[in-house]
Order: sequence, then structure tokens, then C-alpha cells
Amino acid sequence: MNMFTQLSEGLDNDAEVKHDVPMKNYTTLRVGGNADFFIVPNSIDKIVTCVRVCEALNLSVYIIGHGSNLIVADRGIRGAVIHIGRHCNKAAVNGNIITAEAGAYIPTLVSIAMKYKLKGIEIVTGIPGNLGGSIYMNAGYTKPISGIIKSVTVLRDFNVVKLNRDEMSFGHRKSPFQYNDDIILSAELQLEPGDIKKVVHEYILNRKIKQPLHCPNCGSVFKKPGRLVYELKGISSGGAKYEKGFILNTGEATAKDIVDVIEIVRSRVKRRLVLEAELMGDF
Repeated sequence: MNMFTQLSEGLDNDAEVKHDVPMKNYTTLRVGGNADFFIVPNSIDKIVTCVRVCEALNLSVYIIGHGSNLIVADRGIRGAVIHIGRHCNKAAVNGNIITAEAGAYIPTLVSIAMKYKLKGIEIVTGIPGNLGGSIYMNAGYTKPISGIIKSVTVLRDFNVVKLNRDEMSFGHRKSPFQYNDDIILSAELQLEPGDIKKVVHEYILNRKIKQPLHCPNCGSVFKKPGRLVYELKGISSGGAKYEKGFILNTGEATAKDIVDVIEIVRSRVKRRLVLEAELMGDF
């Protein structure tokens, strides 16, 4: 019995399983080779089963959401990618709190907040990612999302654990989940009464002006790069081009092109810039 058959039978009706899947179709940068196995859980509760079956088959496990902050290697990913997406995106409002699963799309959550006249979540306006990834990266446009987190529920060693805000330490584009094996399942966002329609509209217009959104990209590449890095010009490799703190896929870029541009930027400023984007796979 081959590995795909074992994985499919082990998960049965708990998840959709695919073999040899192009990862460029699941990242906003649109680069990357194939994943050996691609798993889509049928609900947030089935993630534990997916991880358990993968570990029983000695498969390395990688978790992705919307793929808006990923650079996947051209040689792909050896092991299983678990995609927390369309079946893990439920959200509910209770008073001033939005409770949402990790696969909930950030723009959708902003729309929900506008509908219920809740403020606080406007800080993540325009982020093309899911809630789990945004918490993992402590993302935010004007302020980090950690400022509105009430709790995060994670899968830890096959146990579901709820962490209150004071149990987690966040920093600039940093969260505890970057340094442990916890898998974010859901979160409670503590908001306040308020109409955010005007400010959300302003943020969206501002992002369109300041950020190069005309080509596939993975968002800001470096953490706190500084003005000098932001203003660099004339850097490209293959189908990849650097522009205003972003690396763009102008059409046929490879992951190698992206990494080459990163190294050119670093050599220009003569310092080790820290990546905000995450490398994944067989580099």
C-alpha cells in the first residue's frame, strides 16, 4: 500500500487528500514546487486527526492558511501540507467579541465588525490572509493584531488548549507560535463599539497608493527594514523585482529568483536584514 493510499484511508471522511500539489497555487507570491501531500480538513475539529495520521506515517507536517506570507521552495515540500482554509473559517459575534476559526479570512472579519459596528479590528484592514496566519505573524497595518486578542485556542501535543492574552508574549511581527509547535485553531478578538467604515476606506486607499499591488507578492519582506531599504531601486533577478519593501513576481519568477533578490538587497545595505516572510520547503 503506497503512502497516498494509507493517508487517504487513515483520514477517510475527515479531510480531502491530494498528491503532488503545486504550492504556487496556494500562495499569494505564486511561486513554489509541489507538496508531496496536501490535506484540507473538513472542519477545525479534524485537524488533530490529520496531524495524528501524518505523524503515524512519519510524515513531516506543515501548516498553511491563505499563503500570503510564504515563499515556497522550487523543489517543493517533502511531507504533508495541512491547509486551514475554507472548512475552518466560522466566525460569530457575541457582544463586543468576535470568535473566529483560524481559517477565517481577515477582510471577512473586518466586514463583520463593520456590520456590527465594532472597532479595533481596523488595524488589520487590507491584509490578504487568514486569522491564524495573522496571529502567527502578529500582523497589522497600523498596530499589531495582538492588541485585540482576548484568547487563542491551539492544538498542543494533541490536546486543545485555550491561552489567555496574558499567557502569550508578542513582539514586532513576532508571536510565541513561531517558536513552538502549537497549531492555532481559533481566537477571540476583543473589540469595542464603534463605526469603522470611514477609517477602513481610508486605510484601503492608502495601501493602494503606498504598496505595489499590481503583481503577486508576499507582503513586506523584511522586519523593520528602514527607509534606505525601502527606497532601493533597480534590483531584480529573473522574474522577481524589488519595489518599496516588496518583492514582486512579475510573471514567471521562481523561488530562487525571490531569494536572490533578498540577498541582493542585503548586500546593498551591508547588514543582515531579518525576513518577515517565511521560507517553507526544500530550499
